[in-house]
Amino acid sequence: MGVRPTIIRDDETLVAILRGRRLQLGIGQAELDDMINWPDGYTAKVEAPGRKYGRRSLWGLSSFLNYWLESLGLALVVMDRAEAERLAAASDAPPAALSSHDAYAGRTRKREVVQHRVLRVAYVFPGGRKAA
Repeated sequence: MGVRPTIIRDDETLVAILRGRRLQLGIGQAELDDMINWPDGYTAKVEAPGRKYGRRSLWGLSSFLNYWLESLGLALVVMDRAEAERLAAASDAPPAALSSHDAYAGRTRKREVVQHRVLRVAYVFPGGRKAA
């Protein structure tokens, strides 16, 4: 069962689409818990992140991510997996460039790595017994 590709701009939209897809496929919350091997009732929590008992499963999917994607000419899209794989395989565009974070890129300063630290703690209890 295919779905129209949808651009995701916030976590509420993604949660709504995932909840709708579950309902469209006729999968109950308990059944999805079993499929994913989640604790009983966890699907209800992630499908209602704004409720008192809710759980956010998508920390960081905020408008800031949307701004970042848009500024680079990109979008996060939810679509049918088979269609996504077909689309990716048929594309003649170069693959996305991958890069990993390099702490202190270009840093030339050399210094010795601290290998050993000593921490001393003393406890003094007021009104304690006096030594004889």
